Amino acid sequence: MYYLPNKIKIDIDGIIDGMLDSSPEVYYFLDIKTGNVGIVEIRKKEKDLDKILGQPDRYFQIPPVLNSEKEKWMKDFLKEIVPFDDIVLGERLLGLPQNNFFENALAQIEKSKDGWIHGWDQWLGDHTYELMKEWFDKIPVEITEEWEGCDDCAICQAMRSGNDSL
Repeated sequence: MYYLPNKIKIDIDGIIDGMLDSSPEVYYFLDIKTGNVGIVEIRKKEKDLDKILGQPDRYFQIPPVLNSEKEKWMKDFLKEIVPFDDIVLGERLLGLPQNNFFENALAQIEKSKDGWIHGWDQWLGDHTYELMKEWFDKIPVEITEEWEGCDDCAICQAMRSGNDSL
């Protein structure tokens, strides 16, 4: 879990959702007092986000993942993961025309009966999570990470107590 300086938990799922939303009219913000993620829909006439939000030192805009970055991640996924199980599919998808490559490759993965969409979702989530951590380093707020564990297993109990052996 990630926490603000006031020890309030940050809405990581909201940040990830905000980073993955590529709609040009929707902006996501982290509220550094509450840890919540807010959403602002902007009409074309409303361009000054600071005026809309009122407190620019409290709300930090969550950067969206660019489509070019998602396309790069898709190509890496097709090169690094798919060939382990289906090299023909990986090569076929990498050979798609570059125009609208990401959308076409995603459509093919969604149609696949082999469940590749689940692997892609995990790949996308993992890469977005890493971008989120990089963004945390760029905003002027000290964010701390604390491992919580699952509570039930012996490994989590041992780590919580500081014991490094079972």
